[in-house]
Amino acid sequence: MTANELTKAILTVMQATPGCKAWRQNNHATRGRINNATKGVPDILACYRGQFTGVEVKVDKDKLSDAQIAFADELQRCGGVYFVAKTLDDFLVFWKEKTPTTRAGAIHENQHN
Repeated sequence: MTANELTKAILTVMQATPGCKAWRQNNHATRGRINNATKGVPDILACYRGQFTGVEVKVDKDKLSDAQIAFADELQRCGGVYFVAKTLDDFLVFWKEKTPTTRAGAIHENQHN
């Protein structure tokens, strides 16, 4: 699964979860435009029942940059949640633990049936 495919799958799950507002945060520079984005911001941002959550998608041998590590540390110090998703299964385990009253895996399965 590519990073883009994994990001889309994770967003599908998060957006189908009651009480969650999630969106993709594009941080890439566009040719001819100045990039004013904060360095290290995760690929997916969300608020689940009042708690800020960041999900960074990394596939294969991708690793967190220094800016991403710094952002993760700061977010967690502020009471937020930061998760690095390497596979959909890893994310589903994390999301099921975070959202025990919903069935994250079932939500994902229903989106593809």
